[in-house]
Amino acid sequence: MIRQLGKPSMFLTMSANEIHWPNLLKILHKLSDAFTDVSIIDPLVDLTRPMHSHLVNEDPVTCCIYFNKLVDCVMVLLQAKGKMNPFRKYRVVDFFQRIEFQHRGGPHAHILLWLDCDNREPVSESMPNTIQLVTDLCSVSRDGLPGDRYNNQIHRHTFTCTKRGETTCRFNIPYWPISETRVLLPMSKDDIRRSGFQSKAAKRCKIVEEKHYDTCDEFYIDHGLTKTKYLDIIRSILRRPTLMFKRVFTEIYTNTFNPWIA
Repeated sequence: MIRQLGKPSMFLTMSANEIHWPNLLKILHKLSDAFTDVSIIDPLVDLTRPMHSHLVNEDPVTCCIYFNKLVDCVMVLLQAKGKMNPFRKYRVVDFFQRIEFQHRGGPHAHILLWLDCDNREPVSESMPNTIQLVTDLCSVSRDGLPGDRYNNQIHRHTFTCTKRGETTCRFNIPYWPISETRVLLPMSKDDIRRSGFQSKAAKRCKIVEEKHYDTCDEFYIDHGLTKTKYLDIIRSILRRPTLMFKRVFTEIYTNTFNPWIA
């Protein structure tokens, strides 16, 4: 597909959230012999959390079928032409999809997307069309999701973050706060400043995780940094060209998400 279509535009992951899907819980309740004395109008209200878990654990096949159909529906809508497509002009023209089952047993979709209106810019630190595409489709803002759904997008450290012997989170979270969405290239290995910046990066990363600042400028001033020096610190620890999404300190644990899909 890459040979025929070129590089994919985006990588999309979707995880099942069975105990919070009211329509699925209604189906599971109808198919189950449990809790027959409970009348269901709103499963999230009428059933307790242990009841949700019991219904999901009792019928994994229905849960998997429901998730698979939900993913299929999402992909049909993302390929639609016109106003019905939540991606608008960036509609999906092709995709590659795999569903895996994680250790806890829940289905999880990995999808490569080829998007319309992708300008396929050469990789550099100046990619205005790519930045526009990303900012049009992605968000880390709490305003992008209603209620508690935003919490599903927040990373929480677990044993898997360091299961390969890492001393810090292998997903490189918390993310670096940054005042604008942009692409950064790794610092050259021949740059004599690189090792010094790398030691500073480890210290700054710990500070970012432990101390809150209202703005990036406040962070710069507190640590005697300029914006240029701060970006060089980040470049020194990169292994590949990396897209840095604009985020404030309250969003450093938030994964980028598409509000409509989420």
